[in-house]
Amino acid sequence: MATSRLFDFPYNGENLDTYFKRLEPFKDKIDALYCALPGVKHHLTGSMGHSDYDEKCAAFLKASKGLYSRSVTLNSIFDVMDDEKFALTMDKIFRDIDEYEPETVICANLYMAMEIRRRYPNIQIDTSCNTYQFNLSEVRVWNELLHLHFVNPPRQAGRMPEFLKDLHDHGFKLKVLCNESCFFGCPQMAAHCLSIAVKHNRRVAIDKGCYLGSTENFFKGCYLLPRWLEKLDPYVDVWKIQGRYMQTDYIFKTLEHYIKGEDCPLSEIFDEFHQCPTKDGKDISTELIPDKLLTCEMKDCHRTCFLCEENAKKLFRSRTFSLDPRQMSSNVYMNIGGKESVEEVII
Repeated sequence: MATSRLFDFPYNGENLDTYFKRLEPFKDKIDALYCALPGVKHHLTGSMGHSDYDEKCAAFLKASKGLYSRSVTLNSIFDVMDDEKFALTMDKIFRDIDEYEPETVICANLYMAMEIRRRYPNIQIDTSCNTYQFNLSEVRVWNELLHLHFVNPPRQAGRMPEFLKDLHDHGFKLKVLCNESCFFGCPQMAAHCLSIAVKHNRRVAIDKGCYLGSTENFFKGCYLLPRWLEKLDPYVDVWKIQGRYMQTDYIFKTLEHYIKGEDCPLSEIFDEFHQCPTKDGKDISTELIPDKLLTCEMKDCHRTCFLCEENAKKLFRSRTFSLDPRQMSSNVYMNIGGKESVEEVII
């Protein structure tokens, strides 16, 4: 176990007394707590039963001030903006930063980040993993303009140790997501679903999820197993646990597993939000996932390797996920035109 390992940890909307009580035993492992910036449109605003999440984030940011370092996310999905709309959006963000006084802002949009830096010379700015920065030159540009606090590499970069080492060796402090198991990231899936919803003026659901319905693709996801962190610790300054919309037991159990760095049941680090696979309804241990996947760049799939395909055959009865989207908390429903019926979308 890496005793010096630090984590960014999500606020999930839990009752504040319960949340802080559960967090207390892990206090020395927390670098920062993070949540959405209240009132700023983000990818799950008002959806999936979380319509009160912004209100809870506002209370959380006020209650946690002085207790923990706090980061707010600006991984926002905005309409195409003209200059006037952009200025109005930034005015709202500035008011919220003034009110809640977060120590750090996590930005996916360079121009928003530049405006925040001009307004707040001393605030800490982190890149978001949603900036998808896969080259050193781009990170350098962001750093020259913003004087970055942390770089959040893309989700996929966790399985690219040489890339992380390169960033680290060039002096960047890295914060890397542990338990995001997507093979196809949320921005692509949500954008595709939304385009279909707009075109057909109906409510649709993403029914294939993060792996396009394929159990084989689960092994190609972005996740890092707890035992892999030890191999990446030399390059990573802070690890990040995702789970802003997850159950409280889940996020704390996940944190505990990544602190210990030990094998565990898959369901305890990936919940149904990411279609956590099981073998005939029974849990699967992370020890059954081969270490080769940590550094595999998937260049030889279906030519000479077949590792993921063989794992899927070995562990799962079916090559596809057969979950009903209407029974899954993982669905992003987009209601366009007020239609009430759910129509499955073949992706």
